[in-house]
Amino acid sequence: MTTKMQHPYELFAYQVGQDMKSLIARVKALETQSHGENTPPTTQPATTSGQISVLELRTVVPSAINYPDDEAKLASGDYVVDTNRNDLQIYVGKQYEGWEVNGVKVSEEGWLKLKSIYRQGELVNLTLKSPLNVSSVLYNHIREVDLNHFASVTDFTYKFEHNTLSELKLHGVLENGKAVSRYLNQESDYLQVIEYYNNGASYNAIADSSYPYEDNKQFFSQNGEKPSEDYHIPEEVDYIELTISHNGFSKTITLHNETPKIKGVVLAHIDELSITQNQSDGLIEEIKLKGTNAHGQPEERYLEYGRDKLKVTAFEEDVNGQTSEFVTIDTNAGIGNDEATELMAEVDEYDPNRITNPPRGFGFGVDETKIRLEITTKEGFELSKEVENFKWEEHHQ
Repeated sequence: MTTKMQHPYELFAYQVGQDMKSLIARVKALETQSHGENTPPTTQPATTSGQISVLELRTVVPSAINYPDDEAKLASGDYVVDTNRNDLQIYVGKQYEGWEVNGVKVSEEGWLKLKSIYRQGELVNLTLKSPLNVSSVLYNHIREVDLNHFASVTDFTYKFEHNTLSELKLHGVLENGKAVSRYLNQESDYLQVIEYYNNGASYNAIADSSYPYEDNKQFFSQNGEKPSEDYHIPEEVDYIELTISHNGFSKTITLHNETPKIKGVVLAHIDELSITQNQSDGLIEEIKLKGTNAHGQPEERYLEYGRDKLKVTAFEEDVNGQTSEFVTIDTNAGIGNDEATELMAEVDEYDPNRITNPPRGFGFGVDETKIRLEITTKEGFELSKEVENFKWEEHHQ
């Protein structure tokens, strides 16, 4: 399609809204400059490429002129021509209103205004494209709800009794808004279980869903069913730490061995609470428990600080015959803990069968006539015995 322009200068004068005669005279003067006449904008017939109409444009950039509104500003001396910016306006016709090139649209009056840096004599080739409004439909794809993925987790529950852990379940809401509960799933949930041994020196991560441990079948479901095995805390484990995470939810629990292994020498039966006293000063040098082990073999051991419980009550009588009694040691209540090692051995927590320090020895106070020992052993036996201060009378003569 060819656009025929009878009066291009009059159209331009109409666009800028200035005096028609002076503008025409000025443009004609520019066209007669020594470089010769400029090539007016030309158009190639509009063509169709698929569903899109296009129009090829070609023009030679003319000499630059100023906007009429800018003349007064320039004359004031406060403004100069910006050589880094200019506007190239091309008249293509009102019938091409809305057509565009590089995001710039033809105006209602048929003008295409390009903001860039153009130089006089530069050949400009443009391709106008017509806007084509079409109707369209966007279809969703669907998928099955992932029954193992919770949009939000509300709780984590488990069953723990007799040192057996089972029924590990997550509770929450699925993507479809349905509230459900399920067993743990190795593909969707993160689980870590660490065992801490009763020697206090070591631990073992028996389950970590980051790795395909065989023991994970104790904690994770197969095909949504209850795990095929339950987890039992071993005798040598003091406690476990279990951490579960899913989609922003995280929870750590600690479960203690309900029947921890007794450390050191273990007596199945106690025959005697043996007390050794120095005959010269009455110092109690050692207290020993004597009996048999689970195999019926003779065994003996010290009272062990931190494992056995000891309460000591002192009985006093002064020179005036006034008597009194008071508790000097009670390991269960935190009374006299420093003095407790006078009667109890210190043990090595890292080697349960090693005694680091035997009892230091217990001396009676000047007015103490006797002490009463009340003992609860680590095996659960309860014993009581009174020990006389046979040096009391000698000290009070």
